[in-house]
Amino acid sequence: MNVQVRVFCLTALLIVAGSLAARADLLTNNFWVNPFFEIGSNLDQTDGTVANWNRGGGDPTICQVITNNSVSPTHSLALIDTNTSDSGYGEWYSDVSLSGNANPGDALDIQWYQMYNLSGPEMRLTVLFLDVSNNVINATHFVTAGTSSPGWVSTIENSTFTKRNGSLTVPCGAVTMRCSLVSGGSATITGVLVIDDLSVAVHPSTIVYPPTVLACNFFPNPTFEVGANLDNPSNASPAGWSRGGNDSSIDQVTTNNSVSPTHSLALVDNSFGYGEWYQFLPLCGIVAGDTLQVQFFRIYHIFDANGATNASMRLSLAFIDVNGFALTNTDFNAYGDTPGWTGSIATSPFERVTGTLVVPVGTVQLRANFASGGDGSVIGTIVIDDLSVAVLDTEAPQVACQPAPNPSGKKIPPSGKNGNVGNPDGYFQLLARDNCDPNPAIYVQDTGSSFRAGPFADGDIVKLVRNPGGPAFSSAGTPPIVAIIHLIGDGLVIAVDADGNETAAADGCLMQK
Repeated sequence: MNVQVRVFCLTALLIVAGSLAARADLLTNNFWVNPFFEIGSNLDQTDGTVANWNRGGGDPTICQVITNNSVSPTHSLALIDTNTSDSGYGEWYSDVSLSGNANPGDALDIQWYQMYNLSGPEMRLTVLFLDVSNNVINATHFVTAGTSSPGWVSTIENSTFTKRNGSLTVPCGAVTMRCSLVSGGSATITGVLVIDDLSVAVHPSTIVYPPTVLACNFFPNPTFEVGANLDNPSNASPAGWSRGGNDSSIDQVTTNNSVSPTHSLALVDNSFGYGEWYQFLPLCGIVAGDTLQVQFFRIYHIFDANGATNASMRLSLAFIDVNGFALTNTDFNAYGDTPGWTGSIATSPFERVTGTLVVPVGTVQLRANFASGGDGSVIGTIVIDDLSVAVLDTEAPQVACQPAPNPSGKKIPPSGKNGNVGNPDGYFQLLARDNCDPNPAIYVQDTGSSFRAGPFADGDIVKLVRNPGGPAFSSAGTPPIVAIIHLIGDGLVIAVDADGNETAAADGCLMQK
């Protein structure tokens, strides 16, 4: 009977949710539970129970359900904080399982409506990802800006909500996603923060990464093309990144110049403050002693307002232990003007930057900081794009070859082991795959000379011609034949990946006519 009650309640919850979703402004394919706060008990009381939401913090009475204003029919979630004691903060929090909703590596869109009026900055919506033991893997903070939202007038009743969008990346090891609405910060901060229509959905993505991103890259959103409001420099939310520093207006996304299609990450510092983009990336499947390759592209124009000659901005990568301490930190500093600087970001060429890092013992996270920090007098602009990180690849591609039909007769001759006998017409299809490089280059090595034909692509068909007296050479074929290869000896198929790893001769595929 208890099971039947639970099933009935869940069914009722879904029916009501579906009805309300039709009237609310939610993301398509939203998977957040009770996003409009219309399901629960005693919801017309400020201490009502909101389904799938819990109260926390030092003063749970700050966490209220209100009917004063809303986007969806009648209710909103609120923090009404008048408590200035050290423990005077409230927190609404809600957990949703990622099982069946999202997978590690997925980019997520998040959207909600908010209004606020505070005595000072800041309150926030924080998104946390938890592992199977309920440990926090990482957190992204969407903080309020200034002391009042754009639609604030004087009260909750006469003010209007403002829509806000963000973007996140599901880290490896995450099984639960948590949204926390928090009045925490300085204990002296008081005021109200109200939200409604909170929705989360997997970002639809068909992005193919360009060759400027390292093969086997594991760094999320390397091209900065996934996120929310990306064409709005100051309000953009690139997936995986959070704003920091004492002047977050410095942290921007720009379309002025880019390596990949349209967007780059930027620091535009014209103040005596500093800005910072940052993220914490859990490292799964990467162990102490692994060598990581780093590559990114940058343009910069940096100087000191007081005339100092060592003004710099930087991208920093640090390995973090379980206690949050940096084990090692590597700064990729930029000074002065990027090579080829023309006087503007829009017309200047990008500089390619590379490096290697060795993962130290005790590492659990990789922290990335893109910062204009340093002396307050350091000002200027720096832009980065196509930031990728990959474990150094030392594995050679695997190759195969198989008889292909004679285009005239369409008949595939019989073959022996490894496709190397019984093929008098000499047509072969070349095959290769690699653990990192999706398109390894295939070559046909002449066993009777130093001649090597290629490069060819996976699936290409070639015709092998024996020419014992020489010379060895290759010429273009007639489609579907890519090339006609004249060899003194036999043909040994090998492949080379983007990192220069080459198939050993013993692992190659021998083609014999």
